[in-house]
Amino acid sequence: MEQVRYVNSHGNSISKTLATAAIQAGDTIWAGVDYTFLWEFSQFTAFINQQPVLSGRTTLRNYTLNYTNTAFFKINVLRGTQVWSRTFNARYLSISNNILSDVVLEAGQLRVPVTGKNDQIRVQIENSYHLPCVFTGAEVEAFFAISTQRMA
Repeated sequence: MEQVRYVNSHGNSISKTLATAAIQAGDTIWAGVDYTFLWEFSQFTAFINQQPVLSGRTTLRNYTLNYTNTAFFKINVLRGTQVWSRTFNARYLSISNNILSDVVLEAGQLRVPVTGKNDQIRVQIENSYHLPCVFTGAEVEAFFAISTQRMA
């Protein structure tokens, strides 16, 4: 049987006993089963005049993710058997709403360096935490070199 997680209005995990007491006191409690959110970008392909270009070399440089109302997520960059990860956590010392007993939700952009050929790299977004992640867009920076054609 799956473990149920109880979360109070501040975003903190609490026990079933505390959840029952909070509900009786009129507080809002969320309950749910943990799962891992995992989303993978499709392979980046260059287009010229709305047609995919299949001959040439595409080298990825950066991915930029736009997020809003987000507290936590992780970016995984997979190249063969190598995995490189970068974690985003919305808690910054410089923001005024960073209160320990509350969930901090932020909006912004995260730029992730990704270097390699487009057919050898996989990029994933992962969140196995109970805090939310909302993505509004993504941008890929890449270099494309068209294959030369022989002249007869």
